[in-house]
Amino acid sequence: MSEIRRVEDTVDAEGFIVAGYTAWDCDCGREIRSYGYRSEVDCECGQWYNACGNRLRSNWQSNRSNYDEDISDMDGYESSFAGDW
Repeated sequence: MSEIRRVEDTVDAEGFIVAGYTAWDCDCGREIRSYGYRSEVDCECGQWYNACGNRLRSNWQSNRSNYDEDISDMDGYESSFAGDW
């Protein structure tokens, strides 16, 4: 994984606050930006990352534990491969 950079908040010429962000480079070379209000971000190449810059599996969205708090991470992971969802 590439180095994570933090770009701090700034103020523009009119006095408005411009929100800072966290940035890192995707494997394809593009810069990924994560703003504080986003939990997952994706690159134009299709790769997904969490807000900390960790690369997510390509099938992370099929894990039911992302959407159902009564299902554990492992049960959701297993059911996504079993086709039980």
